[in-house]
Amino acid sequence: MIKKSSFYYFLSGSIFILCFLVNISEITAFNVDPDASPCPDQQNKKKIKSLDTPLTLAKLIDISSIQSKEILEGRWNIELDKMALRSTLSSYYPSADVISNIHYSNFTELDNIGDAFNATLNISWNIFSAWKIFFKDELINKSLKAERFRKVQIKKKSRAKAIALYYDYWASHNKMETVRFERSLLEKDYSNAKFAFKNDIISKKELQNMKRKWEGSVWRYEESSLTLEQSKKKLLSFIFLSLTTKISPPPDLKLPSLQTLENAIDTTLETSENILLSKRQVEEAKKAVKKAKYKRWTNFSTSFYVGNSISLDHFNLEDESNDFNYGADFSWHFPLFDAGYYKRLRRQSEISYEKAVLEHDELPGKIIEKVAKMWRSLIEKKKNIELTTDLLENTKKEFEIIKLKFDSGDISKIEMDKAIFELQKMNTDLLQNNYEYIVMHANMDFFCGYDIEWIKETLKQN
Repeated sequence: MIKKSSFYYFLSGSIFILCFLVNISEITAFNVDPDASPCPDQQNKKKIKSLDTPLTLAKLIDISSIQSKEILEGRWNIELDKMALRSTLSSYYPSADVISNIHYSNFTELDNIGDAFNATLNISWNIFSAWKIFFKDELINKSLKAERFRKVQIKKKSRAKAIALYYDYWASHNKMETVRFERSLLEKDYSNAKFAFKNDIISKKELQNMKRKWEGSVWRYEESSLTLEQSKKKLLSFIFLSLTTKISPPPDLKLPSLQTLENAIDTTLETSENILLSKRQVEEAKKAVKKAKYKRWTNFSTSFYVGNSISLDHFNLEDESNDFNYGADFSWHFPLFDAGYYKRLRRQSEISYEKAVLEHDELPGKIIEKVAKMWRSLIEKKKNIELTTDLLENTKKEFEIIKLKFDSGDISKIEMDKAIFELQKMNTDLLQNNYEYIVMHANMDFFCGYDIEWIKETLKQN
């Protein structure tokens, strides 16, 4: 009888050791965040695709906090960072592989057929990475802290972008309505001009000028309609809603007061994601310099192997060889001549570190400059709103006078329609300035680390 028990013991033992090592690696390196968000594909199955009621600003803010292109891209980036962390952590643990070989030979001269089976289990462990296991918790905690911060920032950015797209849609809508009204007025003027030309009241040149004005209004209306359609598509596709979803008009928001520039700068410097990322890049670059410094001397490799070999003769089944072997390898590679490779590697890491430090030192100044620019833009926009409000009040007063003249028959309906158009145009300009101020304020809130609480509070009051 063939004795195969030792082979089965070896095979089952190899599988057990391999599974044990894989489980150790998964427990310690893969499950770094038990509260992690589901992967994007799972999240997409739960996303809202349509609404029974029109999309309001409040509903938009809620949806954009859960699902949007910004949220999806942020999840992907976090998942990629997790994979990089898992790869780093798994390198601290042993790796194992099984090598097996089945050999069949037919020796016709000896009339003999022989079979052989070989199996080897190799276990490798970099002893210079093993000690890092004791510091893995610190690395995991840093990664979790950074991940939680990024999730909050991603939600803030998603809400700010959704608000910008929302008001961009309604700005396009108001502009299209104004252009539509202008087109209807110029169409009447062109019709009157054709009648006047037939009766020799105006020249052909005046008729052609009026025709060009009317054709220009038609082209502007088509352009504004296309812009409106694209704005709606951008908004709804950003939060993954059906393009047939209706959008409610903006609520009356009380424009928020602007904080002082000093407070905005101080808050931004404390909470800026860019500064935190820059600091991490400096730390990583510093580690890379140290690693490059000693890389020439640390080219070590260690491995341990166990194996079993079985061979048998088909014509003499009692003659079976069953060999068990094991051993360990330790090697050290030291390059005597490398054409300056390690010297260049070290210098490259030093340059990267110096650049990271320089960028980190310059970053606060760049942030201060950007915050000051955004703050000044808001001040200018607020002044523009005040100026437009005064002009609108004057336009309303002039409109009341024109309306009285029209009611008394002193002016024609054409002049009355033009007065209505000017009033509508001025009102659209004021709404446009208000929309731009809200979007600019929301973007500055995001950049400075604030949340859009002033919008939420106003919506609750309404």
